Amino acid sequence: MADPDYTQIPIPEDKPRSEYTYAERRAAILRLIETRGHPWSLNKSQLGREFDVSDVQIHKDLDRLREFYSNRIGTDSEFSSELAYKRIIKAHLD
Repeated sequence: MADPDYTQIPIPEDKPRSEYTYAERRAAILRLIETRGHPWSLNKSQLGREFDVSDVQIHKDLDRLREFYSNRIGTDSEFSSELAYKRIIKAHLD
């Protein structure tokens, strides 16, 4: 079974995060990543508490979101993004 398109899943504002479905939780995490710019900016333990799931589950969610993005952008785009990222980092270090 294919994962849903997490970018198209509405995030419910009328229910607690602890009651989100897995797809709603992943969609919410994806929005946080997009807002902050990178998954490294997230505190996985804090997310686990917010969604009332284990740290292990948050790591699984992040793995699925990584797969979702990889499938969405494809190998060529992924490679180009990595090169651009390294170029930006190098420019800031110089």
